[in-house]
This record gives sequence, structure tokens and C-alpha cells, in this order.
Amino acid sequence: MIEPELRNKIRRMYFVDHLSIHSICSDCGVHRDTVANAIKIPRKERDKIGYFSPLVAPFEPLIKTKLNQYPSMKSTRLIQILRDQGYQGSINTLRRHIKLLKQLVPPRHVFLKMEVVPGEQGQVDWAHFGTIKVGEAVRKLYLFIMVLSWSRIMFGRFVMSMKTNIFLELHRQAFEFFEGVPQIILYDNLKSAVLARRGSEIRFNPELLEFSGFYNYEPRACAPFKGNQKGRVERAIRYCRDNFFCGREFKDIADLNQQFDQWLGHVANRRPWPDNRSVSIDQKWEEEKPRLLQRGEQKFFPKERVAVRTKKTLFIRYDLNSYSIPKEYVNKNLTLEADLHSIEIYYGAKLLVIHPRCWERGQLIKEAEHIDELIKAQKKPSLLLYRTKLETDFPLVKVFLDESFKLGHSTAKNIKGMERLLKDYDHVIFELSLEQTVSAQSFTLAALRHFINQTQRDLKSPPKVSVDLPANSQVRDLEIKPHNPSIYDQLGE
Repeated sequence: MIEPELRNKIRRMYFVDHLSIHSICSDCGVHRDTVANAIKIPRKERDKIGYFSPLVAPFEPLIKTKLNQYPSMKSTRLIQILRDQGYQGSINTLRRHIKLLKQLVPPRHVFLKMEVVPGEQGQVDWAHFGTIKVGEAVRKLYLFIMVLSWSRIMFGRFVMSMKTNIFLELHRQAFEFFEGVPQIILYDNLKSAVLARRGSEIRFNPELLEFSGFYNYEPRACAPFKGNQKGRVERAIRYCRDNFFCGREFKDIADLNQQFDQWLGHVANRRPWPDNRSVSIDQKWEEEKPRLLQRGEQKFFPKERVAVRTKKTLFIRYDLNSYSIPKEYVNKNLTLEADLHSIEIYYGAKLLVIHPRCWERGQLIKEAEHIDELIKAQKKPSLLLYRTKLETDFPLVKVFLDESFKLGHSTAKNIKGMERLLKDYDHVIFELSLEQTVSAQSFTLAALRHFINQTQRDLKSPPKVSVDLPANSQVRDLEIKPHNPSIYDQLGE
């Protein structure tokens, strides 16, 4: 607080004598913050005066004209125009004046609060949350959000794709979470929902129409550039950004979703209900549940269907990775069906194989049976094929071979040596020994043999006895009938 006499003196020096704040501080012996507080104009007085600084007053009509023509014009551009007209003030003075003008201008749009009844409406949207690394792949990270407009209960899930089948699958998960379906779901004009629109004519995505027909809800699209129509999901996304994702650490997307579920259950869906802060959102959700539509036990599982074909290799390429198929279906027209967690490959109506979906990059997802069939069909299988089989049966083989190669050892020798070891020793012993070898960071065949012998002694397992039969088919297929040992006792009599 300063004395009224000093305050009036500072204001006269600033507004009448047009002295700078630095000069006033020197003459009056006060801090610049004291001067700043003294020259502040009360809000009522500002409204009457209509400007903040006398330096800007002569240019106020020009400022208003430019801002009306170009509402998004920046102060840095506006000051260039004013300089040409003789403006001598600073850009900060101009910015304060513009801020005052915007306070005095009434808002362009005035909206009524949206009123809904329980179970009537849900709102859906996507939000982009940067990227996430999966192995060597860098994937975009998205958040799917669905909010029930009356209770404000929300469901969300982080995913790495916004394809239509994943979009609809997340709807199904949301309905299970809400224990029902709202009568109307409001969408923005995203391609997963709206393919095209002309004025009031809207062409919805056929897959969305099929899905909404199954669950008996009505899809509706917001008007273009009318984000206020789905303000509840927009606020939910902002709330998730600020109160959950900001500063969050997570190992992978599964860990992120697990943390998000806990946050929804313990924080987001237990916050006060905006229309009556004495009750919580989850309490209002309990009131809304009986009004939601029910579908019974039937479920709709949306999947992406892609026609695929491979001409020479054993693998089908899809979404940065390759998936194996049986060798007899190479060079045939197949159908691939994908969802969030699995890849199914069909030949007509026949299901050939189900693979777990991989979100990394450049991976070979193999079925051991497919590799074995290919090896049996070839007279002299290549080392690459043997390596693929070893890596399929024992994933740590890839680590062993890569690290051994860095040390200068021959990959071909290692593969041949492992094949010989597998002929002589049990697969369980080989796998246990391989784990010990990798743990010990000893990437040599000698170390692997050492651990095999040690494991075999620990398990007291007898070694395999390999018998190499001649190539003559009459000898190899010869059937030997064992005799009854009791006849030898009769020979002694």
C-alpha cells in the first residue's frame, strides 16, 4: 500500500507528463512494481475510457477495423501496420490495449447448456497422444474416449491404430463397461464414422451402420466446426491430458492401459458430478444404468478383412510384420482377419492359422509346424531354414546367434552345432542349458555343451543314443521281431 498523495503524483507523471516507468522510479524513489500498481485503472473506469494507454488512443479505430477483418491477427503483425501510421508505443502496451478491447466486445456465439435425460446420449472421439516405441517400431499413440452425456461416466483405451474395426471394437468394450448402450452416440466427422457429407446429407461408414444396427443405437454426426456440440467428450479428453497423461511413466501400452483403468476407477469416475457436486459421477451412473439399451448375451466382434497372397515365401505380409502359413497354401488367394490381439488367416471358409498380433516392426511370426513341414519337403534344407526352425522352437537362439556373431563366431557353425546337440540331447535339457548360457553371457558352442552336460547330470537324465542306419531302404525298413527270452533257459536243459 502507498500513500494517496504519492499514488496521485505517480499517475500524473505517467498519464499527464508521459514519463516512463523508469523515470518515475528514479524521481520518486520507488520500485517499478509500486509504479505499476499505482497506474492501474479500475475496471469501471477502463470501461468508460475505452483505452489503456494514451499512446494507443489515436490508433484505436484502426485497431478495431483490423481485428474485425482478421480476428486471428497477431500483435506482432498489427504493430507493423501501426508503426507505418506513426505509433511510438511498445508491443506490450499494444497487447494490453487489445486485451481490453476483447473484454469489451461481446462473444460472437452464445450457447444454451445442453440438456439430456439418462441413457439418451453418448459422445465419442479420438485424441492423439504422441508416439510409443514397440521394439524397433515407433507407433502413434491414440486415446479412444466415450462419455455418457448425462452421468459423465467415461471409458477410454489407448491403442496404436484408428482403423474402423478397432474403433468399433472399442465401442463394444465401452458398452460392456457401461453395462448398456446409449440411445444416441454423437460423432465428430472422422472417417471411421462419416465417409462424406454435403450440408445436412451425411453418408455414414457402412461398417458403423452395421454395428449400430446390431446394438440398436442411432449414430449422429456433429455439424462441421461445431466442437461445442460434443463438449463433454472434448472436456474429458482435456481432463485426461492434464490429470492423467501429463508426467506419466509407463513400460508399454499394456501398462499404460492398466494405469488408466485404475485412474478411471479411483479418480476420474469418482469426481463430483458437475450438476450437483454433492454426489459423484459413479453414483449418477448407477441411476443411468436402467435407462441404457440392452443387447443380451449376443456380441459383435468387428475385424479388418484383407485379401492377401504370397507367391514364393511362407509368410504373409501385414502391418510391418510377416505371418507364416502352411506351405500348401503358398501362391493361393487367402483372407486375413485382424483385430487388436490376433491375426486369423483363411482359405475360403477354412481357418488355416491363428497368430498373436505383433505391433513391432519387421518381425517374423512363425508357427513351428509350418517350418517343420517345409524342412521335410526339401531334400537339402538351407541353413536359413534351419535357423528359422531353431528360433521358432527356442526364441533365445536368436539372441545367442546375434551375440556370437558380434564376437566373430561363425553363424553357420553354430547352427550346425545346435542341430547336432538337439539330436543327442532332449529338447528340455537344450532349452534349460540355452537359458543358462545366455544368462552367463557365454555365447559359444563350448559353453552351451558345458551347460548341457551340467544340466543332464543335475536332472540325472540318460543321454540319447543316436543310431545312423545305412541308406539302403531294405535295411532301414527291416522289421526285427524280438524272441521270447525264456527259450534260452530251455537250451541249458
